Amino acid sequence: MANEKSFVQEVCRLEKSRQIDSAKVKIYGILIKDPNWTHVFWGACFWCYPLYVLANLHRVEVIKYDIYGNLIQNKAVAEYWWRYPSKKSARQ
Repeated sequence: MANEKSFVQEVCRLEKSRQIDSAKVKIYGILIKDPNWTHVFWGACFWCYPLYVLANLHRVEVIKYDIYGNLIQNKAVAEYWWRYPSKKSARQ
């Protein structure tokens, strides 16, 4: 009798877990067919922004100042831009 009860309990437990799994499938199917577009948008922003930052780290320039707050420039770069102005008409 006890063995029969445990068998019935086990069958009920398996049936409940199967129902839960099928409910998950139904929920996921609904989400795929009719997504909440606000959620999709913010999810894309959340996952894509870190990738954007990583992809553009090589573009970051470190701006250095001395202890008095004066900008420390790379002299070669400053001289280059002084000799080659951005406007073609200003060039010799």
